[in-house]
Amino acid sequence: MAVGFALFGALTYLPLFQQVVRGLSPTASGLQLLPVMGGLLITSIISGQVITRTGRYKAWPIAGTAVAALGMWMLSSLDASTGAGAAALHMLVLGLGLGMVMQVLVLAVQNAVPYDQLGVATSGSTLFRSIGDSLGTAILGAIFTARLTSELPAGWSTGGLDPSAIDRLPAAAHNAYIAAFTNALQLVFTVATAVVVVAFVFSWFIEERPLCKTVETSVGEGIGGPVDTDSMRELTVALSRAVGRERTLAFLRDTVERAGVELSPSASWALLRLGAPEQPTLEELAGRPHVQPDRLYAAADELGAGGLLDGEDPTAEGFAMRERLVAARTDGLRILVADWEPDENPELDPLLRRLADELAAPA
Repeated sequence: MAVGFALFGALTYLPLFQQVVRGLSPTASGLQLLPVMGGLLITSIISGQVITRTGRYKAWPIAGTAVAALGMWMLSSLDASTGAGAAALHMLVLGLGLGMVMQVLVLAVQNAVPYDQLGVATSGSTLFRSIGDSLGTAILGAIFTARLTSELPAGWSTGGLDPSAIDRLPAAAHNAYIAAFTNALQLVFTVATAVVVVAFVFSWFIEERPLCKTVETSVGEGIGGPVDTDSMRELTVALSRAVGRERTLAFLRDTVERAGVELSPSASWALLRLGAPEQPTLEELAGRPHVQPDRLYAAADELGAGGLLDGEDPTAEGFAMRERLVAARTDGLRILVADWEPDENPELDPLLRRLADELAAPA
């Protein structure tokens, strides 16, 4: 809310400065905000990339609010003598600071709540930022109007004068109005600077948590498709997708490493399937979609040579090995949903166990 207050409350008056003091058109004055947007874009991309690689995000709001406060304080020095380059630099500094804060705060909020409250947290964050926008525009507008009224000579009105009309005022009246306008604008940015300093103090209290590792979905899966209102069934589908496509072999290799066994990914998968409760035959497995029969039979030969398979049935040693693989696979699946709280979702652990036992990822 504090960031929204300062950002939108202050940005409302930057185009006015460009029109009234520098005499630019409305279109040109809007384009003068490009340094703010450019700075915001640059640091948003950089912070996102760094957070993705490091998993740490608390330092960004702290640094961002500090830089934004500096930029806002620099904007408080705007007057009629300020050149276009200096004004652009001040706005760039503000944008660079805000880019470190705005999206990172949303990430921090999303990362601090359970998965089933993600939508509520995100919309709540947007709501408070909107409240800050409204309050900033209203309060800073009141401060601006009050200061401008007090600065103008007696009998002058703050309303009814558009920038073109101000340009047509006599030189003395024009200079008096510009001086009053810049003084009022400087007060607005000074107050906005104080608000950003408050946001800087608040940012130190953000609790940094490990980034969530919830199962990823593609755009095609996340948009437009039918969904199940039962979160556990949705999780089952998501987990199946997560280990059933291009990352299947990597997941199987990780399972073998966790179990500490000397098996190829294909052999570990075959052992898991042949020892499943329904005990399918090799022929049935070979007929499944996406299963390569030659690799399947090669995996069966590997299991037989290792004494883990007797014909098509796992031996006692094979079943023991399978139990180790199931336990390792359960741990791997648990990592994919590390942000789910077991105490709050007691049904998750048996679900992971069942998925590890039954998930039919192709070899």
